[in-house]
Amino acid sequence: METVLYITANPNDASTSYSKAVGEAFIACYQSENPNDEVVESSRRGFTAPTSHTTVRTDPYTAVQPFEYLIW
Repeated sequence: METVLYITANPNDASTSYSKAVGEAFIACYQSENPNDEVVESSRRGFTAPTSHTTVRTDPYTAVQPFEYLIW
């Protein structure tokens, strides 16, 4: 038995969201083909992600620009 994690973050329902409708159709098809597998759905609605566009330091002499320390 396998476990599939299905994460959604869309506040709309499947009738107004194409991506959510596709996701739900995929899960339905997956469950019909793999009846012994477990599908866990996690909704991220209301989750506030931290912003990445803030200054890293507050010292005016060593303040850095956003993304300066990111490695691409």
